[in-house]
Amino acid sequence: MKNILIVDDDKINLDVAVMALGDKYKITTMASGKQALSSVAENQPDLLLVDVEMPFVDGFQVAEQLRADARTKDLPIVFLTSEINGELENHMRAVGALDYIMKPFVPSAFAAQVEKIVLSLDASGVAQGPVVEQERMDPLTGLLSGDFVTEAVTQKMGYDPKGALLVMDIDNFKRVNENYGTAAGDRTLQVFAEVLSKYTDRDDVACRLGADIFLAYISGLVDQNSLSARLSAIVTEFTKRMEQEIQQGALSVSVGVALAPFDAKDFGRLYNCADKALYFAKKNGKHSYQFYSQESLASGNELQNLASLNEIVKSSDIYQGVFQMDFRGFQYVYNFIRRQVERGNIDARSVLLTLVPEKGYLPDNNELQKAIEVLDQAVYTTLRRGDVATRYSARQVIVILPETSEEDSKTVVTRIATEYEKLQRSGNIHLYYETAELK
Repeated sequence: MKNILIVDDDKINLDVAVMALGDKYKITTMASGKQALSSVAENQPDLLLVDVEMPFVDGFQVAEQLRADARTKDLPIVFLTSEINGELENHMRAVGALDYIMKPFVPSAFAAQVEKIVLSLDASGVAQGPVVEQERMDPLTGLLSGDFVTEAVTQKMGYDPKGALLVMDIDNFKRVNENYGTAAGDRTLQVFAEVLSKYTDRDDVACRLGADIFLAYISGLVDQNSLSARLSAIVTEFTKRMEQEIQQGALSVSVGVALAPFDAKDFGRLYNCADKALYFAKKNGKHSYQFYSQESLASGNELQNLASLNEIVKSSDIYQGVFQMDFRGFQYVYNFIRRQVERGNIDARSVLLTLVPEKGYLPDNNELQKAIEVLDQAVYTTLRRGDVATRYSARQVIVILPETSEEDSKTVVTRIATEYEKLQRSGNIHLYYETAELK
């Protein structure tokens, strides 16, 4: 049995990795690069999986020190990373990495990637070279599999910083399976994939993320007018196709759109923006598309008086409850409110909401995505218009509560938790929180 050492400072990642691999390999886990370096030379594993970003001693430093030691210079190393770009890939190659695996882990895909890597080792345990992914396509739709979308879009953004990210969700898809059966559900997904392929080019990224959620990245196209025509065609044609396919009722699709580099400059933040735009499209009636950016003043040629400009700016505020925004914008608001606290103008508290799976339960990527969407909805419907929130990661949301005492903040969080548990169907991913005075 192969011995695999996994080094990551995130306990959840370690737990998921152990449960995904434990039946097939002997797994050792460590929470720091320093701990790994002190033990690897004496107890060398067959394979090292090491997180890139760790405090004090990161994954690259671990690899560099192991390569400098004659006893460990040939140890196969695979990096674990939540983002990838050309610079990181070059650094990985420079330290002799065999491959990399994207986080957060989808257990089945993670286990399959590790198995391919293990099979690439020869009898002496020396890596034979980079593992080439053979199954990058979703077998049902023929689109790119969601396991590879981060890599694909990040690569496109590296070539051209301008582009449009579309996140699409088939409205009320569950009813298709319930009313017409899973065969009709599968055909629905295939029809949408056909429509999406028609309105994307070969150089674009078209992907099925999972279940009924799709993604497309269109390089270089950022003009809202030309993009709107394409979005309208996707929404309209899918409905028409489904009227033909399922005679007894039509289906629709909702689309959220974020533009690079205007809304965000990396895939993670851009996806967060598009996902929020999708949420508002579905909240405002579905069967439509929504741009994340509402500021349509790009021409810069028309002068306005103050009253008119105030009305234009106010019209972009589509938030009825808590003000939800991307993390970069949230940082500015956070520091603005903190300055007001320092001046004694207001009191405020910060809240960190974290989704944690039950011990021993391994949610897949789609389930985690649905859970964070439910949390977004609970936050949006529970908090006040003056509160501010942002999604920090795939499992965490940060909230600022102005003019709120410690006791009141606990009441607020209890309301969020109650709403989350009411909306969350699975019951296997629970909400935990921390509160602190903003200062």
